[in-house]
Amino acid sequence: MVLNKLTNDEFEDIRYSYYSQGDPGFGFEKDEKGNYKFPLTRLPHPYSVIIGEDVEIGSFTVIHRGRWRDTVIKRGTKIDSLVHVAHNVVIGEDCLIVAGTVLGGSCTIGNKCQIGMNVSIMQGVTIAHNVTIGMGSVVRHDIWEENTTWAGNPCRKIAEVQKNL
Repeated sequence: MVLNKLTNDEFEDIRYSYYSQGDPGFGFEKDEKGNYKFPLTRLPHPYSVIIGEDVEIGSFTVIHRGRWRDTVIKRGTKIDSLVHVAHNVVIGEDCLIVAGTVLGGSCTIGNKCQIGMNVSIMQGVTIAHNVTIGMGSVVRHDIWEENTTWAGNPCRKIAEVQKNL
C-alpha cells in the first residue's frame, strides 16, 4: 500500500512501537438518501497523517488518514495505548489522551485538553481549548466553553477550571 504524504516531523519523538498510522478511514459510499450502498465500498482517503514534534503515541493505538483533510496530531500531545483516532481528526497542542479513548471521524480537539480513560467522542464534535473530559464520558455535542470540565453519559459540564493552567 502506498501512503500519501505520510510525515513525522521527528520520528524519534514517537516513543512506543506497535501502533498503526495511515490506514484508510472507515468511510463507505452512501446513496442520495444517506443510506449505505451494498455491497459496501470504501471511500478513498487520499489525505495524510501529520504528527508534530514531541508527540508520544502508545502501543496499539490506531490513527487513520483523512478523507477530506489531513489527520493531525500537534506538538507535545501525549496519547496512551489503545486509543482510536479516526479519519480527519485534528488534535491540538499539549493534549493528554488516556487509554481506551475513541475519537470519531472529523473531531477537532483544542490545545491543552485532557481526555480521560475510555472516553467516546462522536464524529464531527469540536472541543474547545483547555477542556477536561472525565473517564467513561460520551461526548455527543460540541463543547465551546474553554477552561471547563465535563463528565458523564451524556457528557455534561461539571466544573470551571483555572484559566491559567
